[in-house]
Amino acid sequence: FVHGGVCISVSGRCLVSSYLTGRDANRGSCTQPCRWDYALVERTRQGQYLPVFEEDGHTFLYNSKDLCLLPVAGEVFGLGLDGLKIEGRNRTALYVATVVQAYRQARDAWARDPAGFAVKGEWVREVMKASNRGYFTGFFHGTPGHEGIGYDFRGYVHTHHLAARVLGRKGGATVFEARNPLIEGMELEWLSRDGRREFFTVAKPVVEGGAVRGVRPGEVFSLETAFAPVPGELVRKPLSEGDKVLGLRA
Repeated sequence: FVHGGVCISVSGRCLVSSYLTGRDANRGSCTQPCRWDYALVERTRQGQYLPVFEEDGHTFLYNSKDLCLLPVAGEVFGLGLDGLKIEGRNRTALYVATVVQAYRQARDAWARDPAGFAVKGEWVREVMKASNRGYFTGFFHGTPGHEGIGYDFRGYVHTHHLAARVLGRKGGATVFEARNPLIEGMELEWLSRDGRREFFTVAKPVVEGGAVRGVRPGEVFSLETAFAPVPGELVRKPLSEGDKVLGLRA
Protein backbone atom coordinates (compact mmCIF):
# COMPACT_ATOMS: atom_id res chain seq x y z
CA PHE A 1 0.00 0.00 0.00
CA VAL A 2 1.78 3.15 -1.19
CA HIS A 3 -0.77 5.95 -1.43
CA GLY A 4 -4.02 7.07 0.16
CA GLY A 5 -5.87 7.63 3.41
CA VAL A 6 -4.47 6.00 6.53
CA CYS A 7 -6.84 4.21 8.92
CA ILE A 8 -6.10 5.61 12.37
CA SER A 9 -7.56 2.50 14.00
CA VAL A 10 -6.65 -1.11 13.27
CA SER A 11 -7.76 -1.45 9.66
CA GLY A 12 -10.44 -4.12 9.37
CA ARG A 13 -11.41 -3.91 13.04
CA CYS A 14 -12.73 -0.36 13.45
CA LEU A 15 -16.34 -0.17 14.68
CA VAL A 16 -16.71 3.59 15.16
CA SER A 17 -18.50 4.21 11.86
CA SER A 18 -20.91 1.35 12.54
CA TYR A 19 -21.74 2.64 16.03
CA LEU A 20 -22.25 6.28 14.97
CA THR A 21 -23.91 5.91 11.56
CA GLY A 22 -24.83 2.25 11.05
CA ARG A 23 -22.41 1.99 8.14
CA ASP A 24 -19.85 -0.73 8.71
CA ALA A 25 -16.22 0.10 7.97
CA ASN A 26 -15.44 -3.61 7.76
CA ARG A 27 -17.86 -3.98 4.85
CA GLY A 28 -16.48 -1.14 2.77
CA SER A 29 -18.95 1.52 3.93
CA CYS A 30 -16.88 3.60 6.36
CA THR A 31 -18.10 7.18 6.83
CA GLN A 32 -14.65 8.09 8.22
CA PRO A 33 -15.77 9.55 11.56
CA CYS A 34 -12.10 9.73 12.50
CA ARG A 35 -11.90 12.67 10.07
CA TRP A 36 -14.68 14.65 11.77
CA ASP A 37 -13.98 17.60 14.04
CA TYR A 38 -14.82 17.06 17.70
CA ALA A 39 -15.40 19.06 20.87
CA LEU A 40 -15.87 17.87 24.46
CA VAL A 41 -19.38 17.74 26.02
CA GLU A 42 -19.85 17.20 29.75
CA ARG A 43 -22.96 15.15 30.69
CA THR A 44 -24.63 17.79 32.90
CA ARG A 45 -23.88 20.71 30.56
CA GLN A 46 -25.58 19.65 27.37
CA GLY A 47 -25.11 22.01 24.44
CA GLN A 48 -21.86 23.44 25.77
CA TYR A 49 -19.05 22.44 23.44
CA LEU A 50 -15.75 22.63 25.27
CA PRO A 51 -12.60 22.84 23.13
CA VAL A 52 -10.15 20.01 23.50
CA PHE A 53 -7.48 22.42 22.31
CA GLU A 54 -7.82 26.18 22.06
CA GLU A 55 -8.26 26.19 18.29
CA ASP A 56 -11.62 27.50 17.10
CA GLY A 57 -13.39 25.35 19.70
CA HIS A 58 -12.77 22.14 17.79
CA THR A 59 -10.01 19.72 17.00
CA PHE A 60 -9.42 16.69 14.82
CA LEU A 61 -8.60 13.96 17.33
CA TYR A 62 -7.84 10.99 15.12
CA ASN A 63 -6.49 12.39 11.89
CA SER A 64 -3.26 11.60 10.15
CA LYS A 65 -1.89 12.88 6.91
CA ASP A 66 -2.38 10.76 3.79
CA LEU A 67 0.24 8.18 2.88
CA CYS A 68 2.46 9.00 -0.10
CA LEU A 69 5.53 6.89 -0.84
CA LEU A 70 6.35 8.65 -4.10
CA PRO A 71 9.23 10.61 -2.48
CA VAL A 72 10.85 7.26 -1.59
CA ALA A 73 9.76 5.48 -4.78
CA GLY A 74 13.26 4.26 -5.61
CA GLU A 75 13.48 2.41 -2.31
CA VAL A 76 9.97 1.00 -2.74
CA PHE A 77 10.59 -0.32 -6.25
CA GLY A 78 13.87 -1.84 -5.08
CA LEU A 79 12.02 -4.12 -2.66
CA GLY A 80 11.08 -6.49 -5.50
CA LEU A 81 7.32 -6.14 -5.06
CA ASP A 82 4.90 -7.64 -7.57
CA GLY A 83 2.38 -4.83 -7.26
CA LEU A 84 1.51 -1.53 -5.58
CA LYS A 85 -1.85 -0.61 -4.06
CA ILE A 86 -3.23 2.90 -4.46
CA GLU A 87 -6.46 3.89 -2.73
CA GLY A 88 -9.31 4.20 -5.21
CA ARG A 89 -12.55 3.28 -3.44
CA ASN A 90 -14.96 6.22 -3.28
CA ARG A 91 -12.39 8.39 -5.05
CA THR A 92 -13.13 10.42 -8.16
CA ALA A 93 -11.93 9.45 -11.63
CA LEU A 94 -9.71 12.53 -11.62
CA TYR A 95 -8.07 11.48 -8.34
CA VAL A 96 -7.38 7.97 -9.60
CA ALA A 97 -6.10 9.14 -12.99
CA THR A 98 -3.80 11.75 -11.47
CA VAL A 99 -2.24 9.58 -8.77
CA VAL A 100 -1.94 6.33 -10.72
CA GLN A 101 -0.32 8.05 -13.67
CA ALA A 102 2.29 9.73 -11.46
CA TYR A 103 3.28 6.42 -9.88
CA ARG A 104 3.27 4.68 -13.27
CA GLN A 105 5.64 7.26 -14.71
CA ALA A 106 7.93 6.81 -11.71
CA ARG A 107 7.78 3.04 -11.97
CA ASP A 108 8.56 3.09 -15.72
CA ALA A 109 11.51 5.44 -15.18
CA TRP A 110 12.90 3.15 -12.47
CA ALA A 111 12.46 0.07 -14.69
CA ARG A 112 14.45 1.74 -17.47
CA ASP A 113 17.36 2.74 -15.23
CA PRO A 114 17.24 1.62 -11.57
CA ALA A 115 20.75 2.85 -10.82
CA GLY A 116 20.15 6.33 -12.20
CA PHE A 117 16.61 6.72 -10.91
CA ALA A 118 15.63 9.93 -9.14
CA VAL A 119 12.17 11.15 -8.13
CA LYS A 120 11.07 14.05 -10.33
CA GLY A 121 9.46 17.09 -8.81
CA GLU A 122 6.75 17.02 -11.48
CA TRP A 123 5.51 13.64 -10.19
CA VAL A 124 5.23 14.97 -6.64
CA ARG A 125 3.50 18.12 -7.86
CA GLU A 126 0.98 15.96 -9.72
CA VAL A 127 -0.13 14.01 -6.63
CA MET A 128 -0.37 17.29 -4.73
CA LYS A 129 -3.07 18.31 -7.23
CA ALA A 130 -5.24 15.39 -6.13
CA SER A 131 -7.46 15.92 -3.07
CA ASN A 132 -5.38 15.19 0.03
CA ARG A 133 -4.92 15.89 3.75
CA GLY A 134 -1.23 16.59 3.39
CA TYR A 135 1.24 13.78 2.82
CA PHE A 136 3.78 11.79 4.82
CA THR A 137 5.73 8.60 4.17
CA GLY A 138 4.09 6.66 6.98
CA PHE A 139 6.31 4.21 8.85
CA PHE A 140 8.58 3.53 5.88
CA HIS A 141 11.58 5.10 7.61
CA GLY A 142 10.52 4.26 11.15
CA THR A 143 7.97 5.65 13.55
CA PRO A 144 7.08 9.25 12.63
CA GLY A 145 6.87 11.88 15.31
CA HIS A 146 3.85 13.99 16.19
CA GLU A 147 4.53 16.57 13.48
CA GLY A 148 5.27 13.87 10.93
CA ILE A 149 1.89 12.20 11.37
CA GLY A 150 0.16 15.55 11.17
CA TYR A 151 -2.48 15.83 13.88
CA ASP A 152 -2.86 19.51 12.98
CA PHE A 153 -5.22 18.54 10.16
CA ARG A 154 -7.43 21.44 9.07
CA GLY A 155 -9.24 19.95 6.09
CA TYR A 156 -8.69 18.62 2.62
CA VAL A 157 -6.39 20.34 0.17
CA HIS A 158 -8.24 20.99 -3.10
CA THR A 159 -6.27 22.70 -5.85
CA HIS A 160 -7.65 21.11 -9.03
CA HIS A 161 -11.06 19.83 -10.01
CA LEU A 162 -12.63 17.89 -12.84
CA ALA A 163 -13.82 20.22 -15.59
CA ALA A 164 -15.00 17.82 -18.30
CA ARG A 165 -14.73 14.33 -19.76
CA VAL A 166 -13.86 13.67 -23.40
CA LEU A 167 -16.63 11.94 -25.36
CA GLY A 168 -14.92 11.91 -28.74
CA ARG A 169 -14.27 13.88 -31.92
CA LYS A 170 -16.80 15.22 -34.42
CA GLY A 171 -16.26 17.39 -37.45
CA GLY A 172 -12.76 18.42 -36.40
CA ALA A 173 -13.90 19.49 -32.92
CA THR A 174 -13.64 17.72 -29.57
CA VAL A 175 -16.86 16.75 -27.83
CA PHE A 176 -16.94 16.98 -24.03
CA GLU A 177 -19.34 16.36 -21.18
CA ALA A 178 -19.06 19.16 -18.63
CA ARG A 179 -18.66 18.02 -15.05
CA ASN A 180 -18.54 21.47 -13.48
CA PRO A 181 -19.62 24.97 -14.61
CA LEU A 182 -17.44 26.35 -17.41
CA ILE A 183 -17.24 29.91 -18.72
CA GLU A 184 -15.68 31.20 -21.91
CA GLY A 185 -12.11 32.31 -21.25
CA MET A 186 -11.37 29.70 -18.56
CA GLU A 187 -8.02 27.92 -18.83
CA LEU A 188 -8.26 24.12 -18.69
CA GLU A 189 -5.72 21.31 -18.76
CA TRP A 190 -6.06 18.15 -20.82
CA LEU A 191 -4.72 14.95 -19.24
CA SER A 192 -3.80 12.38 -21.87
CA ARG A 193 -3.51 8.68 -21.20
CA ASP A 194 0.19 8.70 -22.09
CA GLY A 195 1.02 11.40 -19.54
CA ARG A 196 1.01 14.46 -21.74
CA ARG A 197 -0.44 17.69 -20.38
CA GLU A 198 -1.70 20.55 -22.51
CA PHE A 199 -3.37 23.79 -21.48
CA PHE A 200 -6.11 25.34 -23.57
CA THR A 201 -8.78 28.02 -23.22
CA VAL A 202 -12.53 27.63 -23.41
CA ALA A 203 -13.29 29.58 -26.59
CA LYS A 204 -16.64 29.61 -28.43
CA PRO A 205 -18.13 26.44 -26.90
CA VAL A 206 -21.07 25.01 -28.84
CA VAL A 207 -24.09 23.39 -27.18
CA GLU A 208 -26.80 21.82 -29.37
CA GLY A 209 -25.52 23.62 -32.43
CA GLY A 210 -25.37 27.09 -30.91
CA ALA A 211 -22.49 29.11 -29.47
CA VAL A 212 -22.77 29.79 -25.73
CA ARG A 213 -20.82 31.81 -23.15
CA GLY A 214 -21.11 29.21 -20.40
CA VAL A 215 -21.65 25.48 -20.00
CA ARG A 216 -23.57 23.86 -17.16
CA PRO A 217 -22.64 20.56 -15.46
CA GLY A 218 -23.91 17.60 -17.44
CA GLU A 219 -24.17 19.49 -20.74
CA VAL A 220 -22.49 18.08 -23.83
CA PHE A 221 -20.52 20.70 -25.74
CA SER A 222 -17.96 20.85 -28.53
CA LEU A 223 -14.82 22.92 -28.76
CA GLU A 224 -12.09 23.29 -31.33
CA THR A 225 -8.80 22.05 -29.83
CA ALA A 226 -5.23 21.89 -31.09
CA PHE A 227 -4.99 18.32 -29.83
CA ALA A 228 -7.02 15.20 -30.58
CA PRO A 229 -7.95 13.44 -27.31
CA VAL A 230 -9.58 10.04 -27.11
CA PRO A 231 -12.85 9.16 -25.35
CA GLY A 232 -12.54 8.81 -21.59
CA GLU A 233 -9.68 11.24 -21.12
CA LEU A 234 -10.19 14.00 -18.57
CA VAL A 235 -9.84 17.76 -18.41
CA ARG A 236 -9.12 19.54 -15.15
CA LYS A 237 -8.87 23.12 -13.96
CA PRO A 238 -7.33 24.85 -10.98
CA LEU A 239 -9.71 25.98 -8.27
CA SER A 240 -10.06 29.75 -8.04
CA GLU A 241 -12.15 32.17 -6.01
CA GLY A 242 -14.57 32.38 -8.93
CA ASP A 243 -15.14 28.64 -8.75
CA LYS A 244 -16.53 29.03 -5.23
CA VAL A 245 -19.22 31.32 -6.60
CA LEU A 246 -19.94 28.84 -9.38
CA GLY A 247 -20.29 26.00 -6.88
CA LEU A 248 -17.47 23.88 -8.30
CA ARG A 249 -17.53 20.24 -7.25
CA ALA A 250 -14.59 17.91 -6.71
